[in-house]
Amino acid sequence: MHDEHCGCEKYLREGIEFIQRENWREAKNCYEKALTFHDDNPVAWANLGMCYDSLNDEDRALECYNKALAYNPHHKHALVNKGGLLARNKMLVEAIDCFRKALQADPQFEAALINLRKAITELEQMKGSQPT
Repeated sequence: MHDEHCGCEKYLREGIEFIQRENWREAKNCYEKALTFHDDNPVAWANLGMCYDSLNDEDRALECYNKALAYNPHHKHALVNKGGLLARNKMLVEAIDCFRKALQADPQFEAALINLRKAITELEQMKGSQPT
């Protein structure tokens, strides 16, 4: 058990280092390895989703964000990243829901607040431009 925990943590730390250098493929590999130790780790799933998102594999990214949220429905980073992906695909109502949930988890989470405001503005503009 201790070795599994250490292995998972090692790969999580390495993944963060690769993310900071925007080396998405190596970060992805680290999170996939971390999940071989603990496949119920929401941080690993959320970060793996961010890697796939950055590698333009939105379907896999969404799957990863959903898995992270299945293990921790209040994971603010998974919520904001999922919301961002949804907003880019014009699924604004769903994106707004994600941003609001992230703010419920952390009312001071600036990324959630900024993205929520942008999504609401975009949704209002889309509604305003629709013929009546």
